[in-house]
Amino acid sequence: MSYTIMVIARHGTWLVKSHERKFNTRLFTTQKSAIDFARELAKDIRAELVIQAKVGKIGH
Repeated sequence: MSYTIMVIARHGTWLVKSHERKFNTRLFTTQKSAIDFARELAKDIRAELVIQAKVGKIGH
């Protein structure tokens, strides 16, 4: 099965989540800490990483 890890801006925080619910959702106060966590997680479970740059925009 293919997994997708997403980093999403939410009300001044950054949310890391998986639609497949492989792990619990986590909140971070900075975008960098959320991306660092999400990258390691995606690497560990061989998932695709999607980073939302702004509301409605997808970045790399």
